[in-house]
Amino acid sequence: MTKKEREKLEPIINAADNMAEFMERVSADDEQFTSGGQVNMTALKGMTSAIKELAAVIRNVNDIPTKAEKDAAQMAKEKFRMDRERLEREDSPEEIRVIIQGAEDWDG
Repeated sequence: MTKKEREKLEPIINAADNMAEFMERVSADDEQFTSGGQVNMTALKGMTSAIKELAAVIRNVNDIPTKAEKDAAQMAKEKFRMDRERLEREDSPEEIRVIIQGAEDWDG
């Protein structure tokens, strides 16, 4: 990420950091997730969803790939390397064929 891109994203990055700190404080408060001695599943699901979405935002603005994205990039790199090696073997300079279509009859 360039410095200019980072500057443009700075407000979003700061907001994401602030939200992460807020969510950390809220998640530490048991009363936020209990009601009458029972777990408030709606609040718990909401917080889980918010954390997941916030993590995605933080990864995107900081250009941090997920494990799946890293694995996919590594597989693509490996496939490219194998394809290049295969093409190098097939394009060996042992034999060159030239096909001229639509040429005049040179023999006569």
